[in-house]
Amino acid sequence: MRRVIPLALALSLAACVCPDVGQLGEMPGFDLATPEHSFAYLKEAFQRGDTIEAYGDQEYACLAERLRRERGLGRGEYYFVRSEVRQLLKDKIGDLSKVKVLGEARMLAPDVAELDISAGDKVATVVLVRENSADVTLRDRREASFNSPRSPADAVAIRDRYATAVVDVGDLVRERGPINPDEIYELRYRSCWRFYDLKGTQIGADIGRELERKRAAARVAETRPPQS
Repeated sequence: MRRVIPLALALSLAACVCPDVGQLGEMPGFDLATPEHSFAYLKEAFQRGDTIEAYGDQEYACLAERLRRERGLGRGEYYFVRSEVRQLLKDKIGDLSKVKVLGEARMLAPDVAELDISAGDKVATVVLVRENSADVTLRDRREASFNSPRSPADAVAIRDRYATAVVDVGDLVRERGPINPDEIYELRYRSCWRFYDLKGTQIGADIGRELERKRAAARVAETRPPQS
């Protein structure tokens, strides 16, 4: 279900460069505002995650919602296969501390970009996608609900000093019934670039396979009789 909601520009675009990603392991000076910034964020998060587990939230924030949905990778699932995801990236990219960006990002579409990188003798092309999302707070509960990203990147149109945001409120409707736009207290729009793929690899499929493998192993472990 969709609502087209006119909002004051100052409210709706307050966080449009997505500076407030994640809850733990804050990284001042890093954001997901451009493809280059996004990869720098990913590189820093995964390097810090080598020694501080709290940066797992930042690692997860770097992954595109599109990738998460395709592979059934919720936050809990990410932590379940976190070590495998980190190893896959190292195997395919190389030592992140030695990774260098080769030139500027190539824009394939308004919401798709490629970025060439190298680490020693390894060269790879990172595919990043721009995703739009919104945090909605309702007047009665004043609790923020995260909305699904929309594509293409022009989900918000600005006309006559107002921003019109196309917001998917399907999850809210399922949770509490029909919603009138007047019930919305605040909408915070965000537009972020995130990691989607490594060109020429099957890293998304590899992540999905690792998740299924570990789930299968867990199911087997659950059926084993307890040892006396």
